[in-house]
Amino acid sequence: MEEFENSGPSPGPTWPGASGQRVLVLLRPETDSMQVLAALKPLYNMDIQTFLRPKVLTSATFGGGKAPNILVLDANPADEEDLTLIRELKEGPCARIPVVVLAERGADLAAIKAIRAGADDVVLRPIDSAEAREVFTRLAATNAPEGPSQLGKVVAFMHLAGGAGATTLAVNSACLLAGESNLGDTCLLDLDIQFGNAANLLDLPSRSPIQEILDDPSRLDRQMLESMMIRHDTGILVLSAPAIPLPLTALHLKTVSTLIQIARLRFKYVIVDLPVALVPWTDAVFEVASVIYVVCPPTVAAIHRFSHLQRLLHREEMVNLPIQLVINRYTPNRLGDISVSQFQRSIVRDVKHQIPNDYGLVSSSQNQGKAAVVMEPKSKFSVALATMLRSDLGPELFAGVTKKRSFLGIEY
Repeated sequence: MEEFENSGPSPGPTWPGASGQRVLVLLRPETDSMQVLAALKPLYNMDIQTFLRPKVLTSATFGGGKAPNILVLDANPADEEDLTLIRELKEGPCARIPVVVLAERGADLAAIKAIRAGADDVVLRPIDSAEAREVFTRLAATNAPEGPSQLGKVVAFMHLAGGAGATTLAVNSACLLAGESNLGDTCLLDLDIQFGNAANLLDLPSRSPIQEILDDPSRLDRQMLESMMIRHDTGILVLSAPAIPLPLTALHLKTVSTLIQIARLRFKYVIVDLPVALVPWTDAVFEVASVIYVVCPPTVAAIHRFSHLQRLLHREEMVNLPIQLVINRYTPNRLGDISVSQFQRSIVRDVKHQIPNDYGLVSSSQNQGKAAVVMEPKSKFSVALATMLRSDLGPELFAGVTKKRSFLGIEY
């Protein structure tokens, strides 16, 4: 076997959220390696190295060092030998490594032939940096090792109407999870770019320049995302809604999908506050969410809205979403409120969570711009919210805690 001939490594900053993404590019002798490196240079958070492609690729090819997270194979899909090589790689040494084929743009059915042979994706040459970034980011997210430290959990909060309290629950959930994890492991994405209120509830001094994403979505990467986030005293990083309302259609499905993927690679918990309206890009959040909390007050109007939502999701064939209905500001037997049992019978669905009405605490926290779970961690509101998160996100929230458990001062 031929030894690798290094044709110019292009080490970039490592990707801490995914334990350092190493992209190995194997080029044919006739390919201009400098052009390839120049095109891939804008890809942040990846250690990109190029080598001449040996005649034979086996598991020993990677024996000299750490196996790559992504293998880029310069190939000609019109050449049956190259197609055979792709098949052998995916059946052997690269069975668990994403393989991206680098092929000439305009080649007849190049992408289809490569993918049919087993390639995970194709990047066409001359390389478009935005296209390559999207491919590598998606594959890194899809193939990241399992486990909460490698790929973050997405927790989405939906409003069926304004004033339901979903943003309050999202903000306080983020603060709780930040207290459970290491500082900097939790983020809050306020995607209500029209009337998002998370920044006000946390008394943040400024707003994120989210307009930069809208102006040039192709620039979105981990470095850009972190530069736009605002750090709160609790340790959470917040992507706030813009200071000036924007139309919800200003965001696009691909942009939101990339945003969520990058956030999952960087953070252990990704809290997403959604707008009241359903928009096409909502699917990008739904498809990766560990849990989707639909927050409702105990009213007849909320029953009608949730029933409408169920019919809509059924019509769109979105029937297996991890939706949990949350009755917020609930006081048992209060005159005028709908009971939990009445709510369940009306929607023909269980109501798993009820957050008690603690008007004084929540009102005070909003006026002061301080999370209620920080102000009074042992309140009924804080305990109920912590119990809800533990129920849906799993016992790992309390890993290493024995006997009397404590969560931001809340004992169980």
